[in-house]
Order: sequence, then structure tokens, then C-alpha cells
Amino acid sequence: MENILQIKDNRTTLIIRNIPNKFDISLLLKELNKNFENKFDVIYLPFDVKNNSNLGFGFINFVNPIHILLFFEEFMGKKWNFSNSQKRCCLAYSNYQGKKDLVEYVFKKLGIKDLTNNNINEKIKKSFFINNMKNLKALIEIPLKYFTYFTKYHPSCLCRKKDDKVFIFEI
Repeated sequence: MENILQIKDNRTTLIIRNIPNKFDISLLLKELNKNFENKFDVIYLPFDVKNNSNLGFGFINFVNPIHILLFFEEFMGKKWNFSNSQKRCCLAYSNYQGKKDLVEYVFKKLGIKDLTNNNINEKIKKSFFINNMKNLKALIEIPLKYFTYFTKYHPSCLCRKKDDKVFIFEI
């Protein structure tokens, strides 16, 4: 965590484990968009169309590595909303890092060349989300407990308290 705050660790892609099998991409997006809308640009949730369920894991790429701090605080070890499952979220860095690397992996895995093809099959619709918005959030939210560390490494950065749990700075 300290390496992220010091901007020594620039990794942006996580693997999310223990996703309830009945989640599809729209339900996962509903869960993630609650506090992370426009803070990530790619999500891949491998989906088994035959069994109509995901494989229990997925990938998310954030637009800034610092978003990982709050994501980790909110999801690591927690039960999922929108599900009666007892599974608890587990997070780790992915072997595929960055939007380009993750999208290439997904395209290879799904056997597609690009997203311009108009007959995108059901497998892609249920398993893949890419946010092509140009202006993804420039506000960074960080758990308040990291405030001292952050201001130590970035003393000239303007920070403001959002609430009792989070502070914000703008990039």
C-alpha cells in the first residue's frame, strides 16, 4: 500500500476471486459502480454460457493505481451485496497489467479481433465491459487512515476530507 502512495507501484489490474457464480457482468457492474463508477476502464468476468454462470473470478483495471487503495478497503474479505452467497471477496494483482494488456488477453481468450463487429456474441455481452469514456474521474479517493502517509510523500498536493472515512485529491 505504501508503494502505491509513493507512486512506486503503478500496477492497475486486479484479479477478483470468489465472485458469486450467479453474478453476470451487469450485476457485477452494479456492485462496483456504487463507489467506483468511472474509476475503472475494463472488467472481464469469464462466463460459462452452457451453465449460465461465471467462473467465480474476474479482472478489473483501474484508471489510476491509487483507486486500488479504496477498492481494497471496501471489498477485500467482504461478502457480496446482491447475493445470498457466503463467499468473501479476495483480491490480488493480475498477471495482466494495464488496459491494453488486459484487453488483448480478453480478446485472445474470447477469440475476437476487435469490438467493431456488430454481432457480438452472448459470451462477450455477459463477460466483458470496456469503458471508452475520455474523461474518467480525476478525483482520487483514499482511505483517511492513509492521509498522513500521502501528505508525507506529496506535501504540495491539495487534499480535502470527504467524510470520516475518505479524503480526496485531484490529479
